Amino acid sequence: MTKTTENMLAEVRNLAPDIMSRVAEIEALRQLPSDLVEALRAIGIFRMLVPRGHGGLELDLPSALEIIRALAKIDGSVGWNAMIGGGGGIFAPLLRREIYDRVYENGPDTIIAGSVQPAGTAEKEGDHWRGNRRWPFASSHHIKVRNAVVPAAHFFDLEAGLPCVPGPLYEAVRQFLPLLHAAFDIGVAEGALDDLIELAGSGHQQQRTARPMRDSEAFQFELGRVSAELRAARAFFQAQVESHWRHALAGTLKDDTLLIEGTQAGIWIASACVRVVDACFALAGGIAVYDSSPLQRRLRDLHVAAQHATVHQRQYAAAGQAVFTQARPQVEYRHANGASRRDGGGVGQLVEK
Repeated sequence: MTKTTENMLAEVRNLAPDIMSRVAEIEALRQLPSDLVEALRAIGIFRMLVPRGHGGLELDLPSALEIIRALAKIDGSVGWNAMIGGGGGIFAPLLRREIYDRVYENGPDTIIAGSVQPAGTAEKEGDHWRGNRRWPFASSHHIKVRNAVVPAAHFFDLEAGLPCVPGPLYEAVRQFLPLLHAAFDIGVAEGALDDLIELAGSGHQQQRTARPMRDSEAFQFELGRVSAELRAARAFFQAQVESHWRHALAGTLKDDTLLIEGTQAGIWIASACVRVVDACFALAGGIAVYDSSPLQRRLRDLHVAAQHATVHQRQYAAAGQAVFTQARPQVEYRHANGASRRDGGGVGQLVEK
């Protein structure tokens, strides 16, 4: 871990008491207070993945994910905004260079958010497009535009686009997205487990129980089980991050197999973290349902995060299809007319090799 990352994590820890004291305010506002956003900006959250050539920190991916995880552990809304605002730095290089330079002409702390749902329309008109309708889930907001004129030069291709700046962070954006989500999920689940342990450590005794939570063998059993599941999720996350980053450094990350592999990891981690938070909420008992309990916020945050299309369980289908295709035996059949084909089945004469 670099000195820059260590310093950023130390500043995140220093900011934690202020964040935790303002969770009710954040909840009521339904957005981060502007001074808290500025505090995150001062730490470098929104420039951590911006190239050094444009004034950014250009952290390696594992370091950036560690910072997102640390913020999500403190509070889900802060972690999510850090993931979106900081993660936007890997999208912008898909723009044309002259447009990209304009994005950062006033400095590297530009906050980028957007929606990938094809809900609106864009009609080609000469050298520009005309946008209409409403795009949902641009992080904290829906965006509605009416007859918005967008120059064609402002468009980029998320799937096939090539970055306008060099570096391992910018060559394969889609492959990194599930890991950004996984960092958030791990952080929220870690926070929930800490909340539960703090509650039990306070001597809390639930109604109709013979002893405090911390002295209950049933509680200790469940705590051990939940802790093991979180450790498994964290280990899977770390292994996948290390693998993806090795490929990024080697220039081999932009690969459909690795996209599926990362997505598969992101989905499993999200699901495991949901199970962890659900268990922590249930073990806490009735006290967890109050607004004053951080566990009910963790529960809501993680369930919403796991519904995101990037890590939703329906994406397992693509992984399953890939596994089936790779594992299906390929044999060559020769038909009576002399034609041959290679596949996993069919009627014909098997040609032995």
